[in-house]
Amino acid sequence: MGIIAVLDLYNEEIHLMGNIAVIDLYSEEIQLMGIIAVIDLYSEEIQLMGIIAVIDLYNEEIQLMGVIGVIDLYYEEILLMGVIAVIDLSNEEIQQIGIIAVIDLYNVEIQLMGTITDGDLYKEEFQLMGIIAFIHLCTEEIQLMWIIAVIDLYNEEIQLMWIIAVIDLYNEEIQLMVIIAVIDLYIEEIQLMGIIAVIDLCIEEILQMEIIAVIDLYNEEIHLMEFIAVIHLYNVEIQLMGIIAVIDLYNEDILLPGVIAVIDLYNEEIQLMGIIAVIDLFNEEILLMGIIAVIELKNVEIQMMGIIAGIDLYKEEIQLMGIIAVIDLYNEEIQLMGIIAGIDLSNEEIQLMGIIAVIDLYKEEIQLMGIIAVIDLYNVEIVLMGFIAVIDLYNELIQLMGIIAVIDLSNEEIQLMGIIAVIDLYNVEIQLMGIIAVIDLYNELIQLMGIIAVIDLYN
Repeated sequence: MGIIAVLDLYNEEIHLMGNIAVIDLYSEEIQLMGIIAVIDLYSEEIQLMGIIAVIDLYNEEIQLMGVIGVIDLYYEEILLMGVIAVIDLSNEEIQQIGIIAVIDLYNVEIQLMGTITDGDLYKEEFQLMGIIAFIHLCTEEIQLMWIIAVIDLYNEEIQLMWIIAVIDLYNEEIQLMVIIAVIDLYIEEIQLMGIIAVIDLCIEEILQMEIIAVIDLYNEEIHLMEFIAVIHLYNVEIQLMGIIAVIDLYNEDILLPGVIAVIDLYNEEIQLMGIIAVIDLFNEEILLMGIIAVIELKNVEIQMMGIIAGIDLYKEEIQLMGIIAVIDLYNEEIQLMGIIAGIDLSNEEIQLMGIIAVIDLYKEEIQLMGIIAVIDLYNVEIVLMGFIAVIDLYNELIQLMGIIAVIDLSNEEIQLMGIIAVIDLYNVEIQLMGIIAVIDLYNELIQLMGIIAVIDLYN
């Protein structure tokens, strides 16, 4: 009705002007009103201006109002300006109001400006308001600016407000700036506020600055506040600065306030400075306060300075206060200075106070200076006070100086006071000087007072 048309079928060209049409093709209804169109089917170009349309193709409904468009199907380019649309494609509903868009399907490029959208794609709901976007699907690059969005993907809800983002999915790079977001992905909730981030998923690099976040991934809750981080997951490097965090990973609770950390998991290096932490890993509780530590797990080196800790690992309790330690587990070397400790490992209790020690477990050498200790290893009790000792367990050599001790090893009781001794357990030789002792070895009682002795137990 009321159409002015020029049909050039040789050149496959159709000119339509002032068209009012109702077309029913096997219940596929098309209603076109007020269109000015040039359709070139050979070059696959369509120019649409001022169209009001209702198109129902197999119950796929499209309602377009007030669109100015140039559609080049050969180059797959669509220019849309000022469209009000309701598109229902197989019950996938999209409502778009006030969009300015350039869609290049050949180069897979989409530019969106100033859109208000309500889309339901298989019950995946999109609500977009005030977006300026450049989407290049060929290179998988997305640039988003000033978006307010509510996206529900199969009950995975995403709420985004005031985001400036560059998302390059081909290079797997995401740059996020000034985002306020609530993301619930299968009840995995993420709340992000005030984040400046560069996320490179290809090399697995995350740069995060000034983030406030609540992340609950399958009930694994992470609270992050005032977080400056460089996380390089490909090289497994994490740098954390000024973090306040509550991390509950499968009921493993971690509270970290005020940590400065460099964690290189690839090289297995951890540097921690000024941390206050409560870590409960499967009821293994660790309380750390005021620690400065360099932990290199690949070289198995641990350096700890000024730590206050209560560590309960499967009810094996460790309390450490004021320790300066260098622990090299690769070389099996431990250097301890100024430690106050209560260690209960499977009811094996160790209390250490004021110790300066160098322990070389590889060479089985222990150097102890100025120790006050109560050690109960499976009811084998050792009380040591004022002890300067060099213990070479490999050569079974013990040098003891200035010790006050009560040692009960399997009901073998030893009380030692003021001893200077060299004990060679390999050759079963004991050299004792200035000892006051009560020794009961399998009911063999020895009381020694003021003795200078050389005892060869082998002979």
